[in-house]
Amino acid sequence: MEKLITELLYSSNIFSIEENDFNLQLLSHSEYPSLKAVTDTLDYFGVENIAANVPKDALRQLPDYFLAIVDTGPHQELALVRKKKEKILLNTQAGKKKKYSAQDFKSKWNGTIIAIEKETEKEKPLKRMVNMKLIATLVIIAMSLTVLIISNTTIPLLFHFALSLIGTGVSYSVLKEDLGVKDEVTAKVCGVISKKTDGCSAVIQSRAGKLPFGIGLGDISMVFFVSMICLTFFTGFHNSLLYAISILSIPFILFSYYVQAITLKQWCLLCLIISAVLISQFVVLQIAFTGWDFSLPYILKAFALFSSTAVIWSFIKKLWADSLELPGTT
Repeated sequence: MEKLITELLYSSNIFSIEENDFNLQLLSHSEYPSLKAVTDTLDYFGVENIAANVPKDALRQLPDYFLAIVDTGPHQELALVRKKKEKILLNTQAGKKKKYSAQDFKSKWNGTIIAIEKETEKEKPLKRMVNMKLIATLVIIAMSLTVLIISNTTIPLLFHFALSLIGTGVSYSVLKEDLGVKDEVTAKVCGVISKKTDGCSAVIQSRAGKLPFGIGLGDISMVFFVSMICLTFFTGFHNSLLYAISILSIPFILFSYYVQAITLKQWCLLCLIISAVLISQFVVLQIAFTGWDFSLPYILKAFALFSSTAVIWSFIKKLWADSLELPGTT
């Protein structure tokens, strides 16, 4: 039931409710798993909803997504209904997907629905905020690339630096999924290859994908790419060391593939993008590689920079996680 309601919320552009909080409130309701438990929980989070028994001929007037009580075999159960042209698509509590004509659906539906109002006005400030973030990000990227170009930077370094910026942005999305922060863009990206409600979070939040002390893919990639950016700006481009570091990233890529393909049997598009960025950096450095030529001062600076970034990030993430636990935050 919880997965169906979460998918209904996402389909209605409601991303402001943290899934774990919603499920806790729903499961703790005294009348769970009744429809009253669902509507009361939606009311608790301020989501406008309606639970009613409507005439079956009113199907055309109903929203594109709603919950309904349907007869799927031995008993009736709650299902998520999606109207798509002349077809009705069902996701049942048992996780099965069914497709019916409108007439066949009516014969299995008892007329009971739970529908919620799709976000419209509340969505506009969020879009403005996202646009401002996008503009600020593009300005920072443009300024960074301009500085590198003016300083007579080589083409491989420009590509490597641009990939690090992309990796940092994707790492941020991974970290939001890890902390349970949902947004529309990430949900749509993850939904490209994952049709499950939990999308990328099933992989990102899984124990199988964690290193000791709860260190996840997002933590490693964020520290890695930010360190790469700082290394480029503050110490310059040293092909041999960066190439060696890139080689060391290959086991982490293979580990990520193993966890997704073998252990969890579910793919995470954000994880795959990070892997693609790392592989692209490896290819760029391979092309630019002219031989091993290590510099001890550069290695020491790189080690200090990576260590400092990791320590600073651990504090930032803790503050971020703590802020999400405050009332009224998501």
